[in-house]
Amino acid sequence: MSESPLSRLTEEQRAHVSIAQASLAHARTLNLAAASPADLVLAVESLRAALHDTLHVVSELAD
Repeated sequence: MSESPLSRLTEEQRAHVSIAQASLAHARTLNLAAASPADLVLAVESLRAALHDTLHVVSELAD
């Protein structure tokens, strides 16, 4: 049985992944029809940051 890639993460990497998961979960629950433009901008910025952090962790794992 192979080792899970998540088991190789450092505490800092796990924190980044956890924040990204929370951002994605929040975005899934956002009512787009009722959200204000400011809420939409915040949601997009949060997702952008989460994607950036996740891609950074993935690139570290690939090295």
